[in-house]
Formats: sequence, C-alpha cells, structure tokens
Amino acid sequence: SEKKREPLEVYVAGNVRRAHNEFIQHFAELGIIGFFLIISIFFIAIVKTNKLKKNDEGEYTLESKLVIASKSSLTAIGVSSLFAFPLQILPTLINFIFLLSIVSSFGFQPYKQLNISTKFSKIIALPVALLILIFAVKEYKLFESNIKWKEAKILTTTGMYGEAIPKYTEIYQDYRENSDFLLNYGGALYFGGKYRKALKVLNKAKKYNSSNNLYILLGNVYNELGNYTQAETSYKRAVNIIPNRLYPRYLLVKSYIKANNNKKAKKLAEEVISMKAKFLSVAEKQIKSELTQLLKK
Repeated sequence: SEKKREPLEVYVAGNVRRAHNEFIQHFAELGIIGFFLIISIFFIAIVKTNKLKKNDEGEYTLESKLVIASKSSLTAIGVSSLFAFPLQILPTLINFIFLLSIVSSFGFQPYKQLNISTKFSKIIALPVALLILIFAVKEYKLFESNIKWKEAKILTTTGMYGEAIPKYTEIYQDYRENSDFLLNYGGALYFGGKYRKALKVLNKAKKYNSSNNLYILLGNVYNELGNYTQAETSYKRAVNIIPNRLYPRYLLVKSYIKANNNKKAKKLAEEVISMKAKFLSVAEKQIKSELTQLLKK
C-alpha cells in the first residue's frame, strides 16, 4: 500500500521491468535451471579453459591472445551483469556470443570427429529437413505477424482504431500470451469504443503484465461500462504501482464525480493538488488547475 511507504520511496518509485542483475533476471524468468545455466556458461568460458600456449620465443600464440582478450571481455560482461542487464541489449548479446565462440574455438581441445555412414545420413536427412522446414515456416509467419503488429500500432497512434483493430484481431493467436501485444490490443479496443471486448483482453493481460498503464486502461473501461467500484480498484492499483504519478489519481477523481461520490472526489482532489510531481510538466499544471477549479464549485 502507498500509505506504508516512506515519502522518498514514493517519490522515486517507477515501473521497473528489468532486474538490474542479469543472474536474478534469468532466475526470475527461467527458474533454477536457467540460473545455473547462465552461471555455468560464464564459469566454464572464463575458468575452465585449457592452459594457454606459447611459441618457441616464449610469447603467447595468436590463438592464446584471442582467448585472453575474449575471457577478459567476458569477465567484464559478467561483472556488469551483477549491476545491469547487458545481455538484454542486442549488440552486447551478439558480442557475448561472438566472444564465447572464440573461447570455444581456441580455448578447449577440439572434439573428436564423428563419422556417420552415408546410409545413416540419408535416414536422418529427411526428418531433419522436415523440422527445419516447419521451423522456417513458423518463423516466417511470426515475421509477418510482427509487421502487422507494427502497422496496427501506427494506426492506433494516429487514431485510426477502426483500421487497427482488425489487424490486432488477425494476429491475436500468435501473440495471445505477449503482455505488450495484449496491452496494445486492449488499448485500441478501448479507444475504438469496444469496451466489453477490451475488458476481456485487458483482464487476460493481467496474467502477464503489471504496468500502471494496464490498470489505467482497465479503470477507463470499467468507467465506460458504469462499474465504478471496479474502476476505483483499478485506478488505485495504478496509483500503488507508481505512487508519484498524478494522472491515475486525476482519473479516479473524475470517476468519483461520475459516480456522484463528491466527498471522495473532493478529498482526493485536495491530495493531488498538494502533491509534488516527480517531473515538472504541462500535464501536471493542467491537472492541478482543473482540480482547483473543481474544488471552487
């Protein structure tokens, strides 16, 4: 609850979507197996490599120098992973894989070559080719769906909800468990006036998403449907997720007024006017100005 927090904690709160620790992130998303896998990758690549080779002149060979440089870089990524999320950033992830490939190529004894008979290779070739084909078709379908999602987002941003909603509906099955997609889809349905369908999609998004924007949208939908009790609950959840934001409180005041609960509306409006926003903005001035005018009535 917001009331149990220290004022400074309320002021600096935010909707953090990443653990600022790569190992904790893997543990949260992939469980104990994923946690030990990421630890093992770093440990084996940095510690368990073979002894570095030197040439006749006592200098490290080119391969050994590459291994030293790669292990140093991997160590730097490992240390930064304790305080940030470098592997969630695509360029760093590509470099990480590249460094692992160098260590794997030159830092370990090569595996023995596995000789497979021609007859056996023909037997396994067909199922392998079939699996590759299935995977390629699936990935191509997702690629096309991703393009349609981007188009739908652009249409939603420009207010063309009637054109955006069919595109979201078409690719719903591909992204039915994607939190960002469900939030985008639910938002388009709300702004397009399809409140009951928006409610269904946004309630499903609650399984995968905990952003304050989700609960603001839910509050808006409940408001339009006349369910002011659920609207109040949703807005309060949005407030508790990021307690320094004025906007969900402002919407809650408007909901109280719409529900003819003027006493609660006045009390909350006074609280919002006295709050110090985290960032100075035009929106803050407009909200406080509107609520000030409201209290004068």
